[in-house]
Amino acid sequence: MKINIEEQLVKYGYLPEQLPPIFSSEKFFENYRNLLDIPQKNACECVSFTISKNDLSRRNIKIPNPAKQIHLFNYVLSMHKELENRFSNNRHSLSNPFYYLGEIYEDISVFNVPLFREKKPKIVKSTYIKNLKDKMNESMGYKYCYKFDLANFYDSIYTHSIEWAVIGREEAKRNIRVKNDNLGKSLDELVRGTNSNETSGIPTGPFTSRIISELLLVKINEELEDLSKIHSIDFKFMHYVDDYEFYFRSEYDVHKLKNKIIEIFESYRLKINLSYCFIHITRLGMLKVNMIIILKSTIRKRMSIH
Repeated sequence: MKINIEEQLVKYGYLPEQLPPIFSSEKFFENYRNLLDIPQKNACECVSFTISKNDLSRRNIKIPNPAKQIHLFNYVLSMHKELENRFSNNRHSLSNPFYYLGEIYEDISVFNVPLFREKKPKIVKSTYIKNLKDKMNESMGYKYCYKFDLANFYDSIYTHSIEWAVIGREEAKRNIRVKNDNLGKSLDELVRGTNSNETSGIPTGPFTSRIISELLLVKINEELEDLSKIHSIDFKFMHYVDDYEFYFRSEYDVHKLKNKIIEIFESYRLKINLSYCFIHITRLGMLKVNMIIILKSTIRKRMSIH
């Protein structure tokens, strides 16, 4: 199966899928190689607008200047194998930026761009049902779920933390004045160039922001995994972009690790949205509770008969 990942990323990954079909980046893709010849000078501002998020709030969307965004696209395409390798072992994510067309990792992979998935559903299928199954399997045997999302996720990402995620925080700090490019440092510089050189926040429109945010979360997930070993508490977790679910065996374990989890996110300057943060019994846990209630009721009835 032949899929042009260049076309997939540039043609379908520039404009957000929330825009109506009249907005198209087809011409942008046709001419993007010419845009690569434009000298990179000053950083550019994004075009900003809002879309409805729910009944009470709106979501900010930013579309970068194409002359700047094209260099970020070009770099991601040149590094897509390294990026793919970094995402391949992240079993906690339900929002991997890569989609695997075969049964095993070595088979063909493409970018999991929402707009491309919408246009080519026979090639890149929806992962909704698979994600539900994965969450069910992961939560099996765990009674409590600690659920939250990250507040203003893309707008809160500190761009220098991208390098922290790639080579480590201390190494990145030593690297500040050294002309030593790496994946994280290059992505930091390129994404800032699309967003007025701001270090706080990345544009919420293009698919490159999904790739960058997932790269950051890969590192955070590694630190979250370490909590289980450090505190000898058995738990599992999964996330879709910034929506996290942690599965615990007891409510005591939830409360013991809750603040530690928050501290890890805050160390990367990310905040948990406390208004959407809650603890509940998992579906399987609820089923178990209901079965116990039914069983006890049945035993009482039989005892009353005798």
